[in-house]
Amino acid sequence: MVSRTLRGVVIVLSVLMAPALWAATLEAEVDRSQVELGDVLTLTLTARELPVTQSLPAPELSALKRDFEIVGRENNTQLMVANGVMRKFEQWRLQLTPRHTGTLIIPPLKIGQLSTQPLRITVQPAQKALKDHPAYFLDNTITPSVLYVQQQGLYTLRFYYRGDLVNGAVAPPNFGNAQVLQLANQASYRKLVDGVPYTVFEWRYAFFPSEAGTLTIPPQGFQGQLYLDQRLRQVSGKTHPLTVKVNPVPAQWPKNTPWLPARWVKISARWIEADKPLKAGETVTLELTIDASGQRAALIPDLPHPQVDGVRLYAEPPQLDNDLRNDGVYGRKVIRWTMLFEKPGTITVPELTLYWWDVTQGKVRQARVAARTFQVAPAPGQATLKPVTPQEPTPAKPTPSVAPSALLPWQMATAAFFTLMLLFMGLWWRQKRYAKTHSEEFGGDVNSPPANTSKKAFNDLCQLPPDAFYRALLSQRKQWQKDEMFREALHALERALLVDMDTNAAQTAKEHLCEQLKLQASVASSASPSSLKNLYPR
Repeated sequence: MVSRTLRGVVIVLSVLMAPALWAATLEAEVDRSQVELGDVLTLTLTARELPVTQSLPAPELSALKRDFEIVGRENNTQLMVANGVMRKFEQWRLQLTPRHTGTLIIPPLKIGQLSTQPLRITVQPAQKALKDHPAYFLDNTITPSVLYVQQQGLYTLRFYYRGDLVNGAVAPPNFGNAQVLQLANQASYRKLVDGVPYTVFEWRYAFFPSEAGTLTIPPQGFQGQLYLDQRLRQVSGKTHPLTVKVNPVPAQWPKNTPWLPARWVKISARWIEADKPLKAGETVTLELTIDASGQRAALIPDLPHPQVDGVRLYAEPPQLDNDLRNDGVYGRKVIRWTMLFEKPGTITVPELTLYWWDVTQGKVRQARVAARTFQVAPAPGQATLKPVTPQEPTPAKPTPSVAPSALLPWQMATAAFFTLMLLFMGLWWRQKRYAKTHSEEFGGDVNSPPANTSKKAFNDLCQLPPDAFYRALLSQRKQWQKDEMFREALHALERALLVDMDTNAAQTAKEHLCEQLKLQASVASSASPSSLKNLYPR
């Protein structure tokens, strides 16, 4: 009984708190943003996330009447239940016709405390008057009338009719040697032509010519049945053929550069895990997003991989997406590069540049990604070699100065000979000492396999997990630069750990490397240094 009472209290509280959990919003949208004078467009106002008990007043429309005439309106309310919470949606649909041409603004509209965002509408002059106001007709247009190869053109087909359309079909347009994308589903709206109301079906296409020359779009046919003046009519018709001039790639376009015509192109870069302190053997990811207005994603070229000393780059397959809007195609290409920093120091990834052709201004433009510099610290256990500075000579006791003219030529030559001999002996001794110190890091000479004393060290090394095993080998990778098999195995371990994140592949690559190291240690322990041959030929 107590549990039932508690459950009832929870339900009541959830209903009472529901208005506080959801923030009410008011949105505005139109069915078309480009119309002609005389067209009727639909403005929809939607109030969302309303408490069930809340009632909204009628929208305030006085600011709308300056540029538009309201020719129709309707209102409806819906209730929805989600996650046990009931919410209310209220919607107003207004049918508007513009009062004049130009760029008109639907101002912010208020309903109670809620307000919408402004909307921009482009109103063009109405077409020429029609003779006798036919029961139906077809109209088609192309913009612009002159294109470059692979530039976007927009084709619009409209079917006007009076009365009721019982059925009908329009043949799809034939664009010949061009790529075509349908921008939206069939749109339907009302339009006044010379004061006579028509219903309009509209289709919009984006096409991209593949070759220079003249592109002709042949007539399109329509067939259907129309009920008008209390009788059923069989109707048919055709559009006018249209031609487009297609220009080749302009001469000022940079040579050996992928061609990219567009209205605008933007690149945004996102560095992932790039702000943390970096060590040799670690990675960062660069995500590049390229947006192009008026162009398909497939035509956006890949950026050339930056060649940076000390950085190994792994590229993922790019992601392509086309956003088909009423005014054209918006292509997006997402590129991801994983960069492995192989050595410590100051490393700069250079600036990236993408060329594109501005079809509006008719000029070459560039989209850029700024360069970025990283400070990479040594990996744990990785030795860093400091530059050798010459030691200052011990001051000698002062000797009586002798004028240069007092020295005989053979004395000067003897002094120079002994000075050079001392210099070469010093350098030889320093190099021998460095080689001995460096070879002890792995128990042997740099150019020879491990000595007997390193066999146990290799056994201990192979007990480490793959990531620690990789960092330990990374600090000694200079000893194996000439060993092609070892480098390939180490790169396989790198990719499994840092790029693919594949635990099983990393373990397999580690075991393969351990087999090579243990085999070298066994060979070294059973042969004398003078007779020992390299396991891997150089």
